[in-house]
Amino acid sequence: MSRLNAVATPLVKNSFGINAGVFTFRGDWGGQMEGSDKRLKVDLRDLREPWLAWCRARSTTPSDAFRQIVAKLTGQGAGQVPHSVVVDEPEKPTVKRKVSLTPSEWDAIERQAAVDGFSPARWIVATIRARLTSTPQLGQSDIEALTQSNLLLLAMGRNLNQIAKALNAAPETRAAYKVHVIEEARALIAEHTTQVSKAMAANSKRWRIE
Repeated sequence: MSRLNAVATPLVKNSFGINAGVFTFRGDWGGQMEGSDKRLKVDLRDLREPWLAWCRARSTTPSDAFRQIVAKLTGQGAGQVPHSVVVDEPEKPTVKRKVSLTPSEWDAIERQAAVDGFSPARWIVATIRARLTSTPQLGQSDIEALTQSNLLLLAMGRNLNQIAKALNAAPETRAAYKVHVIEEARALIAEHTTQVSKAMAANSKRWRIE
């Protein structure tokens, strides 16, 4: 497991140290660590060379790349505007815009869309919505699998409900079983299936973004 710890030394923005796989990342993290120090040391071990190659391929330094990763994971990236999906408010795609792509870009989109289970147009929409709302975008195979899963879970929930009712109707039997565990499991299944149904509806009906 990678080791991550603070190092109490002054900062110099956009510089980095390399020592047997150990990187020192420096920069303004927008908050205070121990004292006034904002430098992190990360032991990348076998990931050192792949990380360097990744940074070189993008003409960036390890420090800048690491800051971008942290900003993305914490939602603190510059220029990021928070958006959310409005539940149960579907919209029709009435706005049309023309976008020019290179042949290689379109070829890559077609191939990736096929892998992800989308049509090229739907893949572009899904990519935009994922970037704006950070919500999962489901391909047709995903929706079919989740639908089948939900049907099975709903059947389990109904069975649990019948068992709980039968036990509640027989006090002498209820004492021998943990009915509250059955009821809690049924409630969890109901909550899960509701959330999955909402996720599928948000994809298929394209709920409004605000």
